[in-house]
Amino acid sequence: RSATIEAHQLSWMVMIGRQSALSVLNQYPDARRHFGEIINRRLERTVSPRIVQLPLFAEFSLKFRTLLSWNTERRIYFPGQEVVREGKMGSSMHILNIGSCVLKRKGIIVKMYTPGGNFGSTLMLGLHKTYVGTLICNSTSHILSIGHSSFKHVLSSYPHARANRQLLVREKRAIEELVDSMITTSVKKRVWERFEYTTGAEARSLREVFEGWKEIVDKLREDRVRSAWAEEQRQQASSRWLERRREAQERVRARKALELAPCLGPPGRLDYISQTPCSSALASSAMLLPPLPGANPVKGSDEPPLDALQTLSANWPAPKPPKHYSLRLWEV
Repeated sequence: RSATIEAHQLSWMVMIGRQSALSVLNQYPDARRHFGEIINRRLERTVSPRIVQLPLFAEFSLKFRTLLSWNTERRIYFPGQEVVREGKMGSSMHILNIGSCVLKRKGIIVKMYTPGGNFGSTLMLGLHKTYVGTLICNSTSHILSIGHSSFKHVLSSYPHARANRQLLVREKRAIEELVDSMITTSVKKRVWERFEYTTGAEARSLREVFEGWKEIVDKLREDRVRSAWAEEQRQQASSRWLERRREAQERVRARKALELAPCLGPPGRLDYISQTPCSSALASSAMLLPPLPGANPVKGSDEPPLDALQTLSANWPAPKPPKHYSLRLWEV
């Protein structure tokens, strides 16, 4: 409220609400235009202070800013009306004097404007020809517009070459940052809307989001613990299997060594082969050997004759060599 009303006597008054008045004005464009002119006249005294105190023109002289405020176009916009449309050509900068507006890019809100905010400065400076977004009023707003021709006219009257160059560089960098932030914000909101659409959920509160995040983290932790336990069990089973396999190999090696030990025998003993067990192949071959011829002892002597021993040694059958080792005989 800008004023206080007190009743000094019994009074009867009618109060018209904002929503009721706006709904009626939307049905009657002529009445809305009439009320817009009344609001413009009432807010005329706020135009010059707004332009003079605008940070955008802080480096320009007071005469420049005062003359620029006189060349400013004033307009009233009601809630829901578009000030500018994305992609539309233009040459004016729009300054929000009173009210609130939102900037949309492809239907997504990317920025909010409050009193003192400006949009389209690069179009006023002649750097661009089209608007990068759609500016829509949320409430009844008083908009001040400065065209490219008006700015050039005031600049020719009060030249500020250095301030103008700095303004060009600063606003060009600002619009590039604005476009980047608009793209980033719109992409994030589109991804979030797609997520809500695919999950069938509406707008979630911050608590619900964190609860869902905690549930996912707990599940991942349980999966990691379960995977670590399963990996440990697999390693233990592998170790036990390798140990049993090693023990089995040792037993097989020891059994083979026991089976082959009698065939090796002490050196110089030919009768050791026939007196001790051997492998199945060697034993079967020994069974097929012919019987040894008998030796006639010499009368009156305990030693056999030398010719008989040589004949016996020459006719002695040689055993079949095994495949596991080489049999060598000494001192025969």
